[in-house]
Amino acid sequence: MNSNQLSKAANAAFVAYEDACAAWRDSIVPKPFPPEQCAANIASPLADAIPEALCGVSGPEYGLTMEDEDGRRFFVRLRDKTPEEEDAYDQTEDRVGRTQKASTIKKEHREWLWPRFLGRNKVAHFGGASTEGKSPVTLDLAARVSAGLPWPDGTENKLGPKSVVILAAEDDWSDTIIPRLELAGANLKNIHRFFVKQQTVEITPSLDSDCQRLEEKIEELGDVALVVIDPITNYLGNKKMNLEEEIRGGILMPLSLVAKAHDCSIITVGHLNKRGNEAAVLQRLMGCAAFVGVARDVFIFGPDPDEEDKYAHTMSEMRNKSAPQLKYRTEVVKVEWGGKTSEVVKVKWCGVSHADVDEVVNAPKQEEKSITNKAVMLIAGMLRSGAKRKADIDQALKDNGIKPEALQFNRIKKRCKAETRPLPGKGAGWEWFLATPEQQRFDETQGATKQ
Repeated sequence: MNSNQLSKAANAAFVAYEDACAAWRDSIVPKPFPPEQCAANIASPLADAIPEALCGVSGPEYGLTMEDEDGRRFFVRLRDKTPEEEDAYDQTEDRVGRTQKASTIKKEHREWLWPRFLGRNKVAHFGGASTEGKSPVTLDLAARVSAGLPWPDGTENKLGPKSVVILAAEDDWSDTIIPRLELAGANLKNIHRFFVKQQTVEITPSLDSDCQRLEEKIEELGDVALVVIDPITNYLGNKKMNLEEEIRGGILMPLSLVAKAHDCSIITVGHLNKRGNEAAVLQRLMGCAAFVGVARDVFIFGPDPDEEDKYAHTMSEMRNKSAPQLKYRTEVVKVEWGGKTSEVVKVKWCGVSHADVDEVVNAPKQEEKSITNKAVMLIAGMLRSGAKRKADIDQALKDNGIKPEALQFNRIKKRCKAETRPLPGKGAGWEWFLATPEQQRFDETQGATKQ
């Protein structure tokens, strides 16, 4: 392009700019001159007339940065960058902002490792008290992934045997983790312990600095379907578990990107905090809110309120309501190897639970649970013969050595599947009753009518 052609192109740009400015002033739009108006007018004649070497670069577009007689600068877009040009530009900058049109993003169905429970390429969080068998459950799931075994709810494991990476520093691998994995049917060739060596010394990994090393090993193995980090608080490095900005940006979002990039599920394991029964269920999980916020699947582990056995537990999904609550027991099995016998903990899955999650998290002590179960059996038996006054229920409880004031009647009512209603007359009190199917249908109809 010679100087005459360039001069003509520049004049055309300024003419288009002046026209756009005039239109802008007339419309009284309270914002700076929008360059896209000018770009729309002059893109066609200038796109081929001005060589790429003379085009200024601004964000994701190629164009001219121009200046009018008042010293005001504006950018004229000539054409959009190609994806290759964008990538080349990104490599010249430490950080670049980008946008993507939603119309260019292909929608996808959610993929599952364990259907309805554990999503592929997602982070999940397991939370519960230290006595609820969370670690045995993670090893049970790891065994199923490694050997391609069916899932605890009977669902077929369609992925077949895959590799599992485990970060578990609290339990000894030789006398605890390996025996539990073997008893659960694991293919130990597909189980991998992740650790870090500094020179010749083995050290505990710190995810704030070793997440890339973890990702490198996942990529090296090539078929990792599950990563278990138990407990996550052992691997935070210098990050504080209660500081949202440190945990979200420094630990969990990098893990989320690893899960996405390598199509694997990552389970982080945590404990409950010391908050009382007044806290919401998810607020009982130890650490900052990011442990729940970043995870796509959140599970609460607790005692089974329907059982007096302290080794009876439940596993409840808090986000995906299509996943049922499951019951399980932790059992001790005597296993012999090397001429000696050791006791090894095993998980036995016991079907679906209908327990209230709040009752699971804020579970009563064992003695209170026994009293509650006794009260439930007594009240449910009384209601089978018809509605009963609350005063009569209280008296029956007292006659059987149960103090009504020590019971949580809302929980008992749920367990009995009972309803309550006021008796006619001032101060007449309330009565409990079991709703018949006809009554339930009537109540549903009345509720729909009110809406």
